[in-house]
Amino acid sequence: MTTVRPSVTPFLRLEAAGSWRMSAKSTAVVADPIKKQLRLGKPGDFPIPSTEPFGTFGGMTLPTGVAISAEGKVLLADPDNDRILYFDNGIREDENDPTVPAPLRRLWQSAQETQSDQSALQHELFAHANIPEVYQLKQPRDVLFSPQGEIVIADTGNQRVLIFSWPELRLRKSITLAGGAPWALAFDSRKRLYIADRDNSRIWRTNRLWDIDHSWAGGKDVLQHPVAIAIDSHDELLVLQRSPVAIYLGTEKIEGVSEWRLLDSRSTETFDREFTLPPLQLIDGELHYPQLDKPRCETLVLNGVRTDKSGRLQGSALPLLARPRIIRLPRFGVYISELFDSEISGSQWHRLVLDAEVPSTGRIVLQTFTSDRAIEDSEVDDLDWSAATLISTDASSSRPEMLIQSEPGRYLRIRIELLGDGFSSPMLNNILLFGPRNSSLRYLPAPFHQDPESAFFLDRMLSYFDTVQDEIRFVIKDFSRYLDPAGVPAGDYLDWLGSWFDWQFLAQWPAELRREMIRRSIEFFKLRGTLDGIRQMLQWHTGLGGQQPQIIEHFRLREYSALQQRRSVCGVAVEVVPLFVAEKPLSPPPSAIDHWFTVVLPNSVVANQEAFDVIRQLIDAQKPAHTAYQICVFHQGIRIGKQSSIGVDMWLGHYPTEVLGGMKLGQSSQLQTVGSVGLKIGNQLLH
Repeated sequence: MTTVRPSVTPFLRLEAAGSWRMSAKSTAVVADPIKKQLRLGKPGDFPIPSTEPFGTFGGMTLPTGVAISAEGKVLLADPDNDRILYFDNGIREDENDPTVPAPLRRLWQSAQETQSDQSALQHELFAHANIPEVYQLKQPRDVLFSPQGEIVIADTGNQRVLIFSWPELRLRKSITLAGGAPWALAFDSRKRLYIADRDNSRIWRTNRLWDIDHSWAGGKDVLQHPVAIAIDSHDELLVLQRSPVAIYLGTEKIEGVSEWRLLDSRSTETFDREFTLPPLQLIDGELHYPQLDKPRCETLVLNGVRTDKSGRLQGSALPLLARPRIIRLPRFGVYISELFDSEISGSQWHRLVLDAEVPSTGRIVLQTFTSDRAIEDSEVDDLDWSAATLISTDASSSRPEMLIQSEPGRYLRIRIELLGDGFSSPMLNNILLFGPRNSSLRYLPAPFHQDPESAFFLDRMLSYFDTVQDEIRFVIKDFSRYLDPAGVPAGDYLDWLGSWFDWQFLAQWPAELRREMIRRSIEFFKLRGTLDGIRQMLQWHTGLGGQQPQIIEHFRLREYSALQQRRSVCGVAVEVVPLFVAEKPLSPPPSAIDHWFTVVLPNSVVANQEAFDVIRQLIDAQKPAHTAYQICVFHQGIRIGKQSSIGVDMWLGHYPTEVLGGMKLGQSSQLQTVGSVGLKIGNQLLH
């Protein structure tokens, strides 16, 4: 076997995305829906059925009752104990309650427990003996992090859905479903919440303000007792129902009108989708969570969290991932391709390149057949296939290639035998087909072409050296794209190109951001050391736009300070009131005022001390060396005299996205007193 390097463009690529171009004459081989590989198997017999009870739709997404944030915070709904469990790698387990499986703890505790355990999540909400009614859960079945960062809980036993701010855990909204049982939750790309209501046999949908959309039918005439839902990358809704067990697909063709279709649980249609919430992965006994939006970041590791053989949290009945079941595989299977047409009579097909994984107990056998006449499926069994090429376990370390030995012909069929031991199977990731073959034989004098048998042998021999030359030519020709930020492959080569401009990318920066930074390098270098340069760097890092973050130069405030010192009422001097931004006074040392600035950031981009330290490092790298600064982080809301500068530190909730008249006070803004439960204006509590 040889190591295959890029050369010419292949004639055809066979893989799961193209259904492997498999003929109906193939037997005992299937396309694995999870790994996207061709293997031994029976159609519809999957290691993880799409209707498995955890609600992962065949292991394609997180189970119902599990929520994972981008920072690695994990929430588990525990309906048997009327609580939500919480996991963070930096917080130890709940030693006060032996019913809580390690290393988790309860999301909130009573006042007595909070006082006795200083490491607990301490909220002023629980500074009294009686926990407010909204925190008294009953059989919660599901929990989610919303796109805005809130926590959404399906409080099934109380027939409601609760939305809390995070990490403050203040109630934002309570949605009551009279006579219903909210069982599962999901969000689409438009930030609309979907609620599976088992008892009402339908799906509810809310708008961004958490109001139920009663004009949407939600499959109430189709579904029966839905218990799990998931949204794919195309905003199509998959619903799992339990009586009878079935999966329905909801597609919104017209705004507000959805079509529902029953999916065949034995087909791969469920597995061919990409879901917005990827499943946990079990690697070397540890649970990992992939960060799809941060491809250069390592997976999040849930240290200390263990599962049993069924995929449940060890010591509990709470599901974390769907574990594959052991299935008996056929020992022998045959893949036969469709008919491939080169559209050239007498064409000499060149070679096949396999990306394969072959266990020690497995083998792969390749054969081909060519003809200038189209071969029907009914003739496949009687074809005179070429000599067989055997591929064993050595193929796993390289990409084996096979020179096509068949005679010239316009049409080609490929035959691949897979052999296993009944428990394991060879796996094909993809097959590259190259052709037609144009070897150096055509440049040799006529005597080398006179004997057909000798010419055929020489053609095959020279094709090996031609392939090596093609690989060298490809590297030379392809190198130019490595110098283009739009064309260079993501990964080490993209970082290498960035190093030409002295970029040192952070791990959490996605590839598209890195490409933009390289593309705008010259433009950015002109801004280094200026306010615009610092703002641009922080915008790249945080995702803020417009004039955010605000940067205040203190030397511009000298006239304000002088004016304040001259203030008087009826000839009597009044107390000088300093300027406040984000509840911090803008009062640098007088000797430093000429070279002092303040960076104002919303708390949504400074989630913890680590994020704060990274922002400080970015500012230090961009600011002039002689300047000093402070960072002010503000929360949503208005505090007169302390946080009330329009366009600087005053932020009324999330930026409005609804039409005029579509916003509601208390949901799109945050006006509240410290220590209150819910939202207040004066003494009036808003529900």
